[in-house]
Amino acid sequence: MAEAKRSADENFERVSKLMPELIAEIRTDLLSNKEHVLREFVILHNERLRFNHDKPRIELYESKLPAAKNQVAVLVSAGYVSVVRATDIPIYRLEEHFVAKLENAA
Repeated sequence: MAEAKRSADENFERVSKLMPELIAEIRTDLLSNKEHVLREFVILHNERLRFNHDKPRIELYESKLPAAKNQVAVLVSAGYVSVVRATDIPIYRLEEHFVAKLENAA
């Protein structure tokens, strides 16, 4: 059990070092909007684009985070994020164990 936790912690640390800006942006959005219990996000090209949300979501911008799509693909592979809707603008969901790590690492 302790070895599995250590491995999970090491994986989170590795991922955090790969993409510090993305992790910081997601963490900031989660912590500053706790009342909305945000778990879903989209990646838009820039701040001028509008996404028709049916509920509150985190918006990330490629203009600020150029590698966001590739980094999110790593998070999906690591089991930290899942794809809710795969269209031209995918909707992603943060997994609860990842949210807990983000909140505890703050």
